[in-house]
This record gives sequence, structure tokens and C-alpha cells, in this order.
Amino acid sequence: MDPDNHKAVVKLHKDLTRDVVNNTGTNYQYDFFNRVYGMDATQEGVFETLAKDVVDSTFEGFNGTIFAYGQTGSGKTYTMTGGETYDDRGLIPRILQYAFSKINESTDRVHKVTISYMQLYCEKGYDLLDEKSNAENLKDLPLCKMWENSDGRMVMQNLSVHHV
Repeated sequence: MDPDNHKAVVKLHKDLTRDVVNNTGTNYQYDFFNRVYGMDATQEGVFETLAKDVVDSTFEGFNGTIFAYGQTGSGKTYTMTGGETYDDRGLIPRILQYAFSKINESTDRVHKVTISYMQLYCEKGYDLLDEKSNAENLKDLPLCKMWENSDGRMVMQNLSVHHV
């Protein structure tokens, strides 16, 4: 990991255990990250360096999205929802607390707050806040569909929006 240069570098050792020469590439560098967090990252640090700016921009009139991506078991749910202690709370509770503290400080505007919560799994989107279904597992939830309309804007179908 190279958090300062926003890169993730993966170096794999060639597999010589099977008496087969492996001539495939072994070094990969990914440069398209806004930020890369190492194993020592804290929930507070991730909030301060990533989510706080997203929330601030919503108060300037922009839509905000935070997208946690990674393989199963990589810590996405922990990062978003948190652990069992107050210090381990994740981005969602921190964002809500911060947003409502900013609303309480504001006296010159009326605020409308909505929230959606979607999980992408195996290239399918699921609405995690759907109130209509009695879902017992992910596949019981309604599928969300996304496409780009003729104006070049992204459209989400079947994703519920809840007023907070």
C-alpha cells in the first residue's frame, strides 16, 4: 500500500511448487484510487479523510455517495456500520451524527434529508432498506436496476428513498 501516492501495488511470487514455469505477470499497480487505507486505518481517520468532505458537499447542493468495494471478508460492512464500541462505529453512524449536527447549527435553511442503502453482490443491486418485503436473506430483497438515460444521467429503479 502506498497511501500517500494513492496507489495499491500487488507483488505476487511466481508459483514454482508444481514444477511448472509461470511466466504470467506478477506485479500489478492500481493508480485510480482517491485514497488507499492501510491496515492501521481507524474508523475516525476514514471518516475525517473521506466521508466528512462528502457530507460537506451535500450542504453545498451536491448529491453524495460513498461506495465501499472489496472482496468478501475485506471489511466493507465493518467500515460502513462499525463494531460494538462507540469508537468503532462506522461511516453510516458517523455521517448521520455529523450531518444532523450541521443541520442543528444551520438557522438560515430548511433541510430535507433522505437516505438509500444498496448492496451490490455478484453484479446485482439489492435495496437494504426495503420495507415491503419480509426478506430473510439478500436474495429475497428487490433487485435495483441502474442505467444511463438519454441525458447521460444515472437512473436507479427500485431503490427506496427514505425521508429521515
